[in-house]
Amino acid sequence: MRIGNVKSNIAFKRALNPDELKEYGRVLRQAREHISDGGKSIFIVHEPCLPQAAATDTGIGHLTSKSSGEFFDFIKNYMGINTVEVLPPGEIQLKGQKGFYNSYNGSALSLGSQGIDLELLTKPEFNGILPEHDFQKVVSANAATQKAGLANFENVVGKSSAQEDALQKAYLNFIKNDSIDKTAYEKFKMQNSEWLERKAIYAALKEKNGGTSWTEWPEIEKNLFVSQNGKTQDHIAMLKSKYSGEMEFYKFKQFMAEEHLKLGRTRLNQK
Repeated sequence: MRIGNVKSNIAFKRALNPDELKEYGRVLRQAREHISDGGKSIFIVHEPCLPQAAATDTGIGHLTSKSSGEFFDFIKNYMGINTVEVLPPGEIQLKGQKGFYNSYNGSALSLGSQGIDLELLTKPEFNGILPEHDFQKVVSANAATQKAGLANFENVVGKSSAQEDALQKAYLNFIKNDSIDKTAYEKFKMQNSEWLERKAIYAALKEKNGGTSWTEWPEIEKNLFVSQNGKTQDHIAMLKSKYSGEMEFYKFKQFMAEEHLKLGRTRLNQK
């Protein structure tokens, strides 16, 4: 998945045969022996730009997908990569009239919903909270709007995106199903309550104010956690009551993004 529409004439022609690959690996090991810091070979990647199979492509890549796993196996063999560093996984926001999605604009604490691998939510390990046909709707929406292999953030980020609609369905299935063990979810909310509660309120306020910048909000909401008094406390209580569903949905997305990031990290470490 390319982040930009850049053409290249590079072609490998064929794969290395077993003997060539063995010799190539020997040369890479020798090279690392001459590097003073222990021979790390680091691959830096923006997770949404990882390659995906057409049958499961929602518009961006994921650390947890089968296609990404095969890609990491390839670069490990052919490039000697032994360390992977991903670019900021925070909340991606649309910037400017030309639609530039900025991955450096989010909070250092919260994760972006683009980190949620929808395919995983169809699997038993995540209680199948997203039906397969709903996942395929997102794949189809990407196929209809994909532009020359570019990362299709429009399909996965934002209130009107196909992925957001699917996540709403997954959230309701998760919350309403009493047979699903929610211990890990409740623990996540409790351990991260100091920042998560305020971020959830911020997300609700963002929606309440039509997606405008916080600088354009009413004064009481711009300074909601700056001036702690009876008026602001009452306003916070009102927001929590009126937007409780929206806030819980935000917390659910943070939890799932965290779970999928941990799973992706675990699989990479195993490789």
